[in-house]
Amino acid sequence: MPHITLSHGSTHYELSGPETGRLVVLLHGGTIPMWTWDRQVPALVDAGFRVLRYDMFGKGMSDSPRGVYNRDLYRNQLLDLLNALEISTPICLVGFSFGGATATNFSAHHPERVERLALVAPVVSFASGNWLVRAIRLPVIGAVILRQIVIKKALSRASRLWASAANKDHYSQLFARQMDVDGYEGAFLSFMQSDALEDYSNVYRKVGKINLPVLLMWGTADEDIPERHIRFVNQALPQIEYCELPGISHGAVFQA
Repeated sequence: MPHITLSHGSTHYELSGPETGRLVVLLHGGTIPMWTWDRQVPALVDAGFRVLRYDMFGKGMSDSPRGVYNRDLYRNQLLDLLNALEISTPICLVGFSFGGATATNFSAHHPERVERLALVAPVVSFASGNWLVRAIRLPVIGAVILRQIVIKKALSRASRLWASAANKDHYSQLFARQMDVDGYEGAFLSFMQSDALEDYSNVYRKVGKINLPVLLMWGTADEDIPERHIRFVNQALPQIEYCELPGISHGAVFQA
């Protein structure tokens, strides 16, 4: 898969499907990179869509540039990528988990670039009330807590999401490989300490005031995104079409 140099570094991406197809852009979550969408890409291509997916900075095979890994970095990475690939027509934007928050943030700031928005178990506020996030933000020892506890928990959590997938061992190997990429640990620390996982309520409300079609999907067995957050998104986006997935966990993209 190719890389492209953007203003903050090199981005690992894949663009597939017919050149004349409507463009769908897929945003992965906070820890699992773009192979999150391995099951969905072939189906979208077969349906005639042009599909773009990529690794966010500090994740997968994209660069881990120096700087703050906040929501603006991820919003600007997508904007830079679209511009670098000379994509100017409005896109169908799909985001999973943290990618859902990023997709909503991008739509709020650049509504002219988005035709439709789809959110799969989107993050609303992850940091609030999370003791590990608070611990990581402690001076000096935050980096130690990340290295000794959080990264191990991230692998355990990710493995849970794809536990029922036929190629789960392959996914585990890919996830472990990204942790060996230079700069991964520092990028992860900055990501957890920045506003990337803070409250996106105002962003959802802003999109609710835009005439933008939105599809929301959430599994009733989701362990990470509470139902109250999904109720909030439904209320904040009056134009929303809601699809509930009975018995599906947060790993919906690996199960559904």
